[in-house]
Amino acid sequence: MSIYEPETVGQMDGVFDEKIRVGSKDKAVLRAFVKNTERIVGGIYLLEKFDINMRMNKYEITSIGTEASEKTGLKAGDVVCADALARYYDTFPVSVIKYDSIIFKTDKDDTFIEPLIGQAFVELDELKEDNKNGIVVMTDLLPVGTITHINVDSKKCDLKVGDKVLITSDNDVVIYKGKKFYIFKYTDIVAKVEEV
Repeated sequence: MSIYEPETVGQMDGVFDEKIRVGSKDKAVLRAFVKNTERIVGGIYLLEKFDINMRMNKYEITSIGTEASEKTGLKAGDVVCADALARYYDTFPVSVIKYDSIIFKTDKDDTFIEPLIGQAFVELDELKEDNKNGIVVMTDLLPVGTITHINVDSKKCDLKVGDKVLITSDNDVVIYKGKKFYIFKYTDIVAKVEEV
């Protein structure tokens, strides 16, 4: 076997059966669905999770603070994807994390994704090309995207799925199930784009 080929060498059991109840209002206790496996590459032991999008792991919420629940709309028992690197406490498979490191709600089978309260997912529209005499000119100077999911009170915000909005450079970008989308707080959407 080449030293560059991965070889599975063991598994971290991830046994942590004690119940943890969140103490801080803005934190959530999460239990990961995956088990860590170890492998060896070129003589170096690596956790298997380093091969995947480690920044986003799937968890079940086992306890959540009142502020975190109010800000996100989440409750104990919900399944979420969260930033695996933004932990306050970690003893695999249990992590304690601040609520703003939770990215979105989903389920065990990935049948849906749902933004947290006050957020929208925007997918980048393809830039339009105008081909004149063999010269390709991009006609859109600013990137525009389409809202694909939104979780806001319609009384507070008139944005909806299908609306075109400007994409700014400071938005979080997520790649999930092969799709790339931007996460916006609805208050950070600077402009809606309408046909004239």
